[in-house]
Amino acid sequence: MQELPENPDTHDDISFEEALRIATEQVNRLESGNLSLEEALAAVEIGKKYLSICRAKLEQAKGQLIKMQVEIEEQMPSDFEPNQP
Repeated sequence: MQELPENPDTHDDISFEEALRIATEQVNRLESGNLSLEEALAAVEIGKKYLSICRAKLEQAKGQLIKMQVEIEEQMPSDFEPNQP
């Protein structure tokens, strides 16, 4: 298993893809059924932390997309109508 980043609470230090990979890895470990109770509880906690990072990254991306959409709409002429098929 790959070493985890020092502090998963710092969202800037890890990409969405890496956080998702770590969360998925924890699920796979749990599904294997080869963990002790303590290891399983730790895997759940780690998975929750990285899933939280994934959610925060997705919310951040959503906000950026909404901002871009508003900026594009502001640049459109007021009488613009998209072509209808």
